[in-house]
Amino acid sequence: EAHAMTAELLCEAAEIESRLREHILQLLEPTIHKHKLLEMEVAKMKNTADTAIADIADLRRQHEAQESLRGAIEGFGVTLAEWDRERREHEQLVGDRASLQDIEINELRRALAGNSGDVATNAHALKSLGENVKDCHKEMTEMRRFCTERVDLARDKLAKLRDEFETRVMAVESAQCIFKDAATVQGMDVNRVKTEVGRVSRELTEAQAGVADLWRS
Repeated sequence: EAHAMTAELLCEAAEIESRLREHILQLLEPTIHKHKLLEMEVAKMKNTADTAIADIADLRRQHEAQESLRGAIEGFGVTLAEWDRERREHEQLVGDRASLQDIEINELRRALAGNSGDVATNAHALKSLGENVKDCHKEMTEMRRFCTERVDLARDKLAKLRDEFETRVMAVESAQCIFKDAATVQGMDVNRVKTEVGRVSRELTEAQAGVADLWRS
């Protein structure tokens, strides 16, 4: 009879243990499910953070390219100023030579008026000086045309560089706005995840306390 009672008690204990395990699983199932959802949310946030890091690196590269382009534009402006200075110096030189030739021609004309015996010699010299003046004027005209073409070409290149620079600046500013918006959304998601983690932790603590109470009862 004692053996039968022991067996019956063991059966009841096993049944109680089975029901207790089932009850514990029922209590923990919502918490486990929320924990899995939380892990998925954390993984999503990690992917978002990785994307943000990649965006930051891309912004940094664009900023470096922008600074390089800025330096190229400044250097090109210096070159353009140097070309303009050389053009003015050459025009001044040619103008001085032309003025000198005009002075010599005027002096020669005055000499011709006072000495008709040297007409043939002076005429030859006058013709030579006239050709020199003509060559000087021609050279000055060609130099002006060449300098004008160089300046126009430089201005076109500078305008293209300025347009490209402004386009890249606008792209960088747009990317910065997008990144700021993404960072704001990410911060809201992080706060929401922290709140959810705290709530799940509290529920898990309560569930553990309930299990402990069941074991004590």
